Order: sequence, then structure tokens, then C-alpha cells
Amino acid sequence: MSRADVARLVVIPALTAGIVYVLCIGPARHPAADDGGIGRVALVQKDASWHPIPRRPGAPAGGVWYSTRGGGQGFRFGLRAGGLDPGTRYIIELEVDGTSFAVASHAATAAGEISLDTTLAAFADGPCSGAHHVATRSLAGTHRVKFLLKRNGNPPAGGTGAAAATASGPSCAGNGDGNFSYVLFEEKLAIYDGDR
Repeated sequence: MSRADVARLVVIPALTAGIVYVLCIGPARHPAADDGGIGRVALVQKDASWHPIPRRPGAPAGGVWYSTRGGGQGFRFGLRAGGLDPGTRYIIELEVDGTSFAVASHAATAAGEISLDTTLAAFADGPCSGAHHVATRSLAGTHRVKFLLKRNGNPPAGGTGAAAATASGPSCAGNGDGNFSYVLFEEKLAIYDGDR
């Protein structure tokens, strides 16, 4: 094995994991009580009892920043995750007051990363809700929010049959394997006040 192979197989993943930790996980573990209206939550793996699993090098992990109050500006959040399977499509899901909303679907980059920055005018399903579609919920009031990342098992673009009919078009093209398993979970609940 050449030095270039060692660098590609060991150094680059270790460096990527370090960057994800420094930028996403470390700051999210100890958020400020009110950092100018911005909160942070780490995205972690959990076991069957919903307890966080200690982070392993190269394993999926990430973080979310979010607006803690609305003020008429919508619910803003940014999600970063790494250690994912390159090219695999994932659904970003919010659970708001016990109701799940599939808000977006993105493929992991060749480096196994996903990045999303968006503002929601309401809590609503995106194109990947399929038969699960739930009613849109207003941002008004105080909400308990969980951020989750799961595999997109929907058919790939151009799929056929009943499964393809539940996915709303090419923006929800999935991996085609029927696997919707969760990969990352919130480390703790986020609180959003749409009236402040």
C-alpha cells in the first residue's frame, strides 16, 4: 500500500471527522441559553433504547443551528452532517410537537456530507411525504422540535408502481431500496417560539 493510499484511506476521513466535530458537534453540546436567537443541537446516532451512542471515527454525525424565535421571519435552520454513505439520498425530517414532517431530500456528496440551509414559512411536508402527508402547522406559538435524518428508500427518478406514485416527483427520487431507516437523531429537543 502506497503512502497516497494511506492518506486517502486514513488521513482524509480522520480530517473530515475532525472538521465535522469542531464545526458541528462540539458547539452543539453546550449551546448558549440565548445566543441572539440562535440555538444549536447535535445530531447523533442512538441505540434501540434511544440513548446516544458514543461517536466513532468516520461514523455519521452532524449538527443543526436554528432560530429560537420567529419574529415574523420564519423558522430558519441549517443542517450539516458527515460520515454518510456517498451518493446515498437522505430525507431531512422535523418532528414538531409529535408530528413528523419530511421537509427535504438530499444526496450525500462524494465526501459523505449533507448541507442544508433553509427558512420555513410553516411546518409542512416537502415532496417526500407520499402517503404520510400531514396537515401544515402554523409557526405561531411555542413548539418542541426534533431534527432527524433518515435514508430515502423511495424509488429512483422515473420509478414505476404504487411506491413511485407515493413519491411526489423527481425532487423525491430515492435510493430505490425501500430502506427508510433513521441514521441521525437530535441530541436534545429544540424549542422554537414563533410569537417572539
